[in-house]
Amino acid sequence: SILGIKFHIPLAGVNRLDNAVLNNRFEEVDRFTARTSAVATIFARHGDKLVRVSTSLRQTDGERALGTELDPGSPAYQSLMAGLPYIGKSQVFSRDYMARYTPLEKTPRDRKSVV
Repeated sequence: SILGIKFHIPLAGVNRLDNAVLNNRFEEVDRFTARTSAVATIFARHGDKLVRVSTSLRQTDGERALGTELDPGSPAYQSLMAGLPYIGKSQVFSRDYMARYTPLEKTPRDRKSVV
């Protein structure tokens, strides 16, 4: 549960909130951003990639960063793929962020999503 929002991940790459698919849906991430002034992203695992399937993050051209990947060379990626949360600096689209990423599954084999 994040800010009272409960996530359920029944299939690889599909993220659900109360049975509604979150992929390509922005109400929840935009609500989080409006409440906290922080960026919110939901990643889905596709093979060895963590891909943004819902986000309030904007690219330099102003478009949502939907479909972009978490850098596999980043410390955040390494922690998440090991099943550990990551709190620390993250650089995205040449901007520095203080990031907190949390894997939603208990084991690396089951890891399908990250918030």
